[in-house]
Amino acid sequence: MGKKYRTLLVGTQRAVIDEFFFSMQEHFDCITTSSRRADIIKHLDVFKPEIFILCVKADRELAQVLSIIKNDLKKRNIICVAVGEGDEVTSFVNAIPDIADIVLKRPLTNTIILEKIENYIYEREKLRLEQEKKEKESEKAENENVEKEEENRKHILIVDDDPNILKLLKAQLEDKFNVATAVNGSLALRFLTKKSTDLILLDYEMPGQGGDTVLSILRRGENTQDIPVIFLTGVTDTAKIAKVFALKPQGYLLKPVDNQKLMTEIGKVLGD
Repeated sequence: MGKKYRTLLVGTQRAVIDEFFFSMQEHFDCITTSSRRADIIKHLDVFKPEIFILCVKADRELAQVLSIIKNDLKKRNIICVAVGEGDEVTSFVNAIPDIADIVLKRPLTNTIILEKIENYIYEREKLRLEQEKKEKESEKAENENVEKEEENRKHILIVDDDPNILKLLKAQLEDKFNVATAVNGSLALRFLTKKSTDLILLDYEMPGQGGDTVLSILRRGENTQDIPVIFLTGVTDTAKIAKVFALKPQGYLLKPVDNQKLMTEIGKVLGD
C-alpha cells in the first residue's frame, strides 16, 4: 500500500482495534471513536476517513447506529470494512444489508488484511476510471452528434431594422435552424461576404437600403444571386405589393408574421 489511508476504527472488538492501532500504523493513519452516533458523525466530518473499520462483536447499539448512517457512509465514498470472528461478523453484516464493502473473518495476518483492502481499492479505482472513461466517451459522442446536427441544419439570415422582430423570429426558428440576424441591409451584405446562408428573411421597408435595394444587390452578386429570399413587410397597398412581387422573391409574408405561415413558407423554399 503506497499511501497511508485515514482510518476510523469503531466497535467492541478490542483485540482488532489494538491490532490496527498499534501494528498497522505503517499502512493506516488510525483513530478510534465510540459507538455513539454523534461521535461517529463528528469524526466523519473532522477526520474525513477514507476507510471505516468495524471491529465487531454482537453489538446491538452499534448495529442500530450503523443502520442509520450507512447511507451517509456511501455518500462520503468511505470504504467500510467489517472485521471479527467468523459467525459474529457474518451475523453482524447480515443484520445491516450493504453496510460492509469488505468482510474479514479472523484470524487473519496483517499481510492478508492489507492484500484484501488493497485489492478492493484497486478494483474500485479501476471501475471508477472505466466509468469515467465511458462517461467521457458518451459526452464526446453526444457533443459530436449535436455538432453534426448543427452542421446539417439549414441556415437562415433574418434582416430587419426592428430588434424586437429579430428576437421574436430567431426564437421561433433557432430550434430547427441555424439563425443569424442583421439590423440593416449593409450588415446583411457584409455578413454574406464571409459566410453563406440558405435563406434570407428580408424586411421590405428599412431605413437606408430597403429590401428591394438589398435584393437587387444580391441578384447581381456571383455568390448571392441564387440565395432564396422571403420578404417580410407591413405593406398592404395593392400597388406596392405588386412592386414587391415584380422583384420575384421566393415568398412574401405580412407582418406581424404568423408562425405557422412562416414555417410553411420556409418549408416550401427549403424543401423541409
